[in-house]
Amino acid sequence: MKKNLFKAMSKIVMAAVFAAVLIVVPKATEAAAYTYTNDTYGFSIECPAKPVGEIDLSRQPGGNKGVMLVFENEGMDVNCGWIIMTDAFTDENIPDLTKLTKEQVDQVLKAIVAENGIAAIVKVEGQPAIYTIAQTEDMAKTYIRGKNGKKYVVALTANKTIFRDRINPYQLGLMSFKTK
Repeated sequence: MKKNLFKAMSKIVMAAVFAAVLIVVPKATEAAAYTYTNDTYGFSIECPAKPVGEIDLSRQPGGNKGVMLVFENEGMDVNCGWIIMTDAFTDENIPDLTKLTKEQVDQVLKAIVAENGIAAIVKVEGQPAIYTIAQTEDMAKTYIRGKNGKKYVVALTANKTIFRDRINPYQLGLMSFKTK
């Protein structure tokens, strides 16, 4: 009985790992079509296409710094966009994972999973970043500590009907994210 239980648990763990890889690792066959560079906020990112619009968040209410790259819209409604904010979180909200023990990182990840639904640690610029997908599946966010010392949030926002189709290009963009 223990042997069967062990086999069943092994299959469950393998299925969970496989599912996590499908969510976090983008398809390698997709190529970026446009490199977006922003000198004001100190970053570049590979985009699936040239954005049809760019919104400077510092000119919007809320006091955010960064940009929204609009890829698809209907009039004033954004159907798909990437939001790249700088100075977007504090050490109290998102601790520096490189300064934590494995147990502390696991605790942080568990808390984020409880709040967001899906969370993983991914490498961006060789540093650990926290990748999340909201339970509503219409926003993915990644918390990145840039090599330039800035704290970025790179987010995909898309209508629920197209979100799953837009996640892989977003993930490819994350893998290309570079700070200046």
